[in-house]
Amino acid sequence: MIRAVKPPAVEAAPAAPPETAAVHQSAVRRFFAELGEGTRFVADSPVLRVLLVTLAVLTLGAATLNTLNVFFVSENLHADAGWFGTIGMGEEVGAVVGALAAGRLCRRFRDVTVFGVGLTLVGVGLVVYARIGTLWAAVLVIALIGVPLGAINSAISPIVLRATPREYIGRAISTLRPVQQLASMVSAIGAGWLVSTGWLVSTVWRDFDHVVAGVTFGRIDTVYLIGGVAIVISGVFATLALKGPGATRLTDAAVADETVGAD
Repeated sequence: MIRAVKPPAVEAAPAAPPETAAVHQSAVRRFFAELGEGTRFVADSPVLRVLLVTLAVLTLGAATLNTLNVFFVSENLHADAGWFGTIGMGEEVGAVVGALAAGRLCRRFRDVTVFGVGLTLVGVGLVVYARIGTLWAAVLVIALIGVPLGAINSAISPIVLRATPREYIGRAISTLRPVQQLASMVSAIGAGWLVSTGWLVSTVWRDFDHVVAGVTFGRIDTVYLIGGVAIVISGVFATLALKGPGATRLTDAAVADETVGAD
C-alpha cells in the first residue's frame, strides 16, 4: 500500500543567481521546442502516425483488460478472485513465447506484417476471451493472446528505428510513449468508472445483462468485446497502411540515410 508521506520542513533555498535562472529558462524552452519538433515529425511520418494511432488503441484495450480482469474472474468465470494472479501468469508466459519467436517471425514475414497481424490476433483473442465462462479456458486463451502481444512488443522497436532518422529517434519515442501512458490512464479510469457503483454511473450500465440470440452479454464482457473489435480494426488498418507506398518510401529513405551515414 502506498502511504502519503509528509516531507520534512526545510528552510527556503536562496534565490538562484540570474545566470542559473537564465540557463534554466533556456533549457525549458529547448525542451519544449524539441518536443514540438518530435511531435510534428511523428505527425508527418506515415509509419509513425500509424504506430501512434494503433498503439493508443491497443493500450486502451490492454489497460481495460488489466483493470477489469479481477472482476471478470469472479463475475464471468465464477472463480475466486485469488485466481486473478494465475490469469496474469498465463498472459506473461504467452508474451515470453511471443518475444522469443518474434525474431524469426520478423525475418520471415517482415516486422510490419508481424505488428499488424499481431494486433488483429490480439483483438480476436480478446473477443474470444470475453465469451469464456471457465477459469482454465480463460488461462489458455489469455496465454494465446500473450503470444502475439509479445511479438508486437518486439517488432515495434525495429519499425521505429528504421522509419526514423537517427537524430529524431529520441524525439519520436518521447512522443509515442506519453500517448501510450495517457491512453492507459484514460482507459483505466474509464473502465473503473463503468464498473463502479457510484452515483455517476447509470444504473442501466451497472445492471447491464442482456440476452441477444441466446448469447448473454454482461457489463464486463461487453467492454472486452468493444475493446477487442476496436483492436481488430486497428490491426487491419495497420496491416494495410504499413504496406502502402507512403510507408514504404519513408522506410526506404530512412534505411538509405543510415547506409550513407555508415559509409
